[in-house]
Amino acid sequence: MALLDGAPGPVRDIVSLNAAAGLLVAGIVDDLGAGVRAAQASIDSGAAAAAHARLLEVIAASVG
Repeated sequence: MALLDGAPGPVRDIVSLNAAAGLLVAGIVDDLGAGVRAAQASIDSGAAAAAHARLLEVIAASVG
């Protein structure tokens, strides 16, 4: 949860790089650097936390 709150550190770095690889493979970005920037922008803007919250809602609704 600290990551989604924007905490810096190695966890953020690894998650950003992993997300960048996914964005690159999906053709959303042209290189890993752009993917890292996009991932970090998502974290910093709160979009990643909002997506996580929506995912938890969907899971809860499907289990309920």
